[in-house]
Amino acid sequence: MGIQLVGDKLTRTAASSSWDAPGAASTETLAADGWLEFVVPVTNKLLGFGFSTSNTNNNWTTIKYCFYINSNATFQVREKGAAPTC
Repeated sequence: MGIQLVGDKLTRTAASSSWDAPGAASTETLAADGWLEFVVPVTNKLLGFGFSTSNTNNNWTTIKYCFYINSNATFQVREKGAAPTC
C-alpha cells in the first residue's frame, strides 16, 4: 500500500504526493494497556494515524481514533474525522 516496513519503521514508498496514498494496517490487538510512540519527521505535511476496529480505506476520517498533524505543525485528536465532544 505504498509503504515499506524495515525493523520497526514504516517508510513511505508511494510515488503519489497525496497524503493518503500510503497506508498500513494490522490485525493485532492489545491484550491490556498499551501505548503509541511516534516521531513526526516533517512539520509541513499532513499526517494521520491511529486506532480503529476496521480498515475500510486510507482516509483519516475512517480511523476511529485518529492523531492528526496539520501542515502548520498543529496536533489534533479526531474521532472518525470530527473533533471529539466532551
